[in-house]
Amino acid sequence: MLKKVLLVSALFLSFLFTVFPQEKSFALSKNAVISLITMEPSSKPDNYYGHSALRVYDEENDIDELFNLGFKKNGLSYKNHSRFIDAVNEDIRTYSRNWTEQELNMTHEQKQKMFELLILSCNGPYYGYRNDFLTENSTTKIFSLLKLILNENLEIVSGKHTYRSVINNDFISRFERIKNNILLGSNSDINFKTEDVCFTPELLKIVIEKSNIIEKTQKRTPLLINCRSLVDVSSEDSPLLSDFTVKIILFILLAFIFSLTVLQVIFNSKSFILKSFTIAIKSFELLILVFTGFLGILVLFNNFFSTFVLSSFNYNFIWLFPANFICAFFTLKNTKNLYISVYWIILFVMNVTFTVLSLTQIIPQTQSLENYIFISMLSIRYLYHALRFIPFKIKMPVLNQEPAVLN
Repeated sequence: MLKKVLLVSALFLSFLFTVFPQEKSFALSKNAVISLITMEPSSKPDNYYGHSALRVYDEENDIDELFNLGFKKNGLSYKNHSRFIDAVNEDIRTYSRNWTEQELNMTHEQKQKMFELLILSCNGPYYGYRNDFLTENSTTKIFSLLKLILNENLEIVSGKHTYRSVINNDFISRFERIKNNILLGSNSDINFKTEDVCFTPELLKIVIEKSNIIEKTQKRTPLLINCRSLVDVSSEDSPLLSDFTVKIILFILLAFIFSLTVLQVIFNSKSFILKSFTIAIKSFELLILVFTGFLGILVLFNNFFSTFVLSSFNYNFIWLFPANFICAFFTLKNTKNLYISVYWIILFVMNVTFTVLSLTQIIPQTQSLENYIFISMLSIRYLYHALRFIPFKIKMPVLNQEPAVLN
C-alpha cells in the first residue's frame, strides 16, 4: 500500500514539474505577490463584461503566472494558467483592452494556500462548472476563492446593486440592453449586497477597492495594497446611437403617431391630402402591433417556461400583449362593431393601469423611458380604434371611416 502511495505521489510531482517547468520551487518566498487582474469591458460581443484573473508573482523563484478560470467561445469550460507576459501579449492582439492590477493584502501563509489551490484548480481533477453568467464564471470563482482563503478576516464593503443595473453596463450593445429590459423580470430589480454575490469583473474590482482585512487586534487594514494600470490602450469602440439619440428618435415617432391620429379624427378619410398619410400610419401601426405581439409571446414564454431565474415575474407582458397579433387584423377592418370597440378599450385600460402601477412602484419592476414611449404609442392607437369601431348611426363619416349604414 505504501509503495502505491509513493508511486502516485511521484507521478503527481512529475506532472507538476512538466506543467510548471519554469518554477524552481512551489513554495513562495516572503516577497511573493498575489494580485487581481481586471480586463476592461468593451463593446465587442465576447467582451461586454471584461474578464478577471489572478496573478502570482515571485521574482526569487522565477514565478510569474496568470491563472484563468473562465470559458472558451464554444462554451467548453476551461481552467488554465500561462506565463504572465505571454497572456498579456495574446490579449493585446485579441482584444486591445486595458488591464488593471490590484495587489492583495494577504499573509505569506494565505498566499501559499492560494497558490496551491490555483495549481490544483488548473491541473488537478477537473470538476467543471456550468456556463451560467449569474452563478459560475471567472469572477464568481475568484470571489469564492478569496472568501475561502481569508475567511472571517475579510470584511466586504460595497454598495447595493441590482442584477439589471450590473448586467446593463455601459459597454453592452444597444440591442442587448433593449433585450434585457424586455425579457428580464422583476427578479432582476431586487437589490442585493455584494457580500452574497459578485459576478462581474468591474463589480469585483470595486469590492477589492472598498473591502478590509480584520486583524487579530480588530484593526482594519485595506484589502487593496497597490493598484496600477498594466495595459493602457485607447479604445475605438463607440456606439452608433447614443441613449439621447435613441430617445429623440422615439419621441419623434410618438409625435408622428399622435399628429396623424388627430388628423384622422378631424378629417374625412376621402380627403386626397390625407390618403397618403393614412396609408403610412396604417403600415407603421401594423408593424408595431405585429412586433409587440411577437415580443409579448416571447415574454410570456420566458416568464412561465424559462429556467433562467431573472426571466420570471416579468410584467412587460401587460403592454407587449400577445393579443396585438389580433389587433393587427382589426386595423384592416372598416365595419363598425361594438365588441371590437370594447376589446380596444380593454387594451387601452390595461396600458394605463400598468403605467400607473409601474410609476407608483406597486409593480416592482424597473421600466425605461423607451418602455413608456412604446406604451404611449400603443395607447393612442388603442383609444383611436376603440372610438372608430363604435357603431354610430349617423349619416356623416365618423373618425376617418366610411359613413355608417342606416338600419
